[in-house]
Amino acid sequence: KREGNTSSTQFIVESATSDAGPWTLATITNSTKATLQATPGQFITYRVVAKKGNDVADPTDAFSFWVGSGESSVSLSIAA
Repeated sequence: KREGNTSSTQFIVESATSDAGPWTLATITNSTKATLQATPGQFITYRVVAKKGNDVADPTDAFSFWVGSGESSVSLSIAA
């Protein structure tokens, strides 16, 4: 669900290995869903920044995953 965001809105997904960062670019998408690769057995945290033209939103609160030993990807659905 896009919650009023047009298809030109970019969602910048950043990742870190701790809630304090440092934050690095994971992906940029215009979709409200993204699949990201992760290292099995690693704690990873994400945040999302919405960008439309020159307008950039504040980052979302961080949300964290522990990627299990047999998994290698994380699917995110963004409530945008």
